[in-house]
Amino acid sequence: MRFYLAVGAAVAALSSVPALAQTPPPAPPPAAPAKSWKDLIAVEGLADAYGSFRPGGSATAPATFRVFDAPTDTFSLAFAKLAIGIKPEPVGLRIDLGFGPVADITASSPGVEIWKNILQAYASFAIGGTTPMTLDVGKFVTAAGAEVIEAHANWNYSRSFLFGYAIPFTHTGLRLTVPLSSALTLQLMLANGWDNAIDNNAGKTLGLSGTYAASFGTTFILNFLAGPEPLGMTNPWRILIDAVASQTLANNLSLNVNFDYGHEDGATWWGLAGYARMPVTAMMNLSARAEVFQDLEGFRLSRPDNGMPIGKRTTVEELTVTAGFPMGNNAELRAEVRGDFSGSAVYAYEPGYMDLKKFQVTLTGAALVWF
Repeated sequence: MRFYLAVGAAVAALSSVPALAQTPPPAPPPAAPAKSWKDLIAVEGLADAYGSFRPGGSATAPATFRVFDAPTDTFSLAFAKLAIGIKPEPVGLRIDLGFGPVADITASSPGVEIWKNILQAYASFAIGGTTPMTLDVGKFVTAAGAEVIEAHANWNYSRSFLFGYAIPFTHTGLRLTVPLSSALTLQLMLANGWDNAIDNNAGKTLGLSGTYAASFGTTFILNFLAGPEPLGMTNPWRILIDAVASQTLANNLSLNVNFDYGHEDGATWWGLAGYARMPVTAMMNLSARAEVFQDLEGFRLSRPDNGMPIGKRTTVEELTVTAGFPMGNNAELRAEVRGDFSGSAVYAYEPGYMDLKKFQVTLTGAALVWF
């Protein structure tokens, strides 16, 4: 009897203890909303017009060795561009359509008329995890040089000799971009060559590019291009070494240095350009460029009257000062003074490559609008 009473008392005591509350399992994180095409797409546009005057020159004789702004004594629509891009998540694309004289200048060979309007067109594939590699397949602009085809993205309006003669504009092939760290990115390329939409030979150009953002604020870019460019019975290799270093100092003074060295079939060219840019006020900035370009065999520089190589050892220098006047965030007016110099008379002031001088000066005004 006592046993049963004890058990009953124990059961009653246990029943009076409140039950332990159960902790519910954590709720799953909310699913990320699916991205629509509107989240991945980007549209860009550009209109570039200018007027240029060369004192003492003929209106029918273009400024010598000027690739992008050769016409003088005239108003010109240089370039109009419309681009669309879709981020590779995991597949994307980029198409840049260009119109105007710049589209003719940067056109890839062979010269199919419609192709000149396709500045870039490539598919992109993201490969990997959180920091994926990107594979681009198609036509894309070169990684070489301190300047680009679109004038509004450059500090000066006119392009350097290096951009016009030392390096290519575009490539057609494969490009793999590999971010090794937050500071270092490598890029590998296999392409038809320089500015070839369809290759004119079986040789292919290999490209290697590295970008390193140092902790002290300097960015270094090194590009190496090499590949056989067979011509007739010969099989010469075309080699290019391109290096760019950039740094921003106090008072928002930005500096750039660009070096190029090229060699092909016994011909050698090299050049060095220095850039500086500083905002003077909220409504004005000043940019300057000084450079020297040497074409040892006259292989890269071409005559303005017929486009043929100049055919003799030539060294050209230039000094350019550009004032920019921003009009909001998507437009700018520019005024530029540029002097080109040489130790020999190579600048033509009359049609037919006549009246050669050792210097030329141009005054240019430009209007740039982009979005």
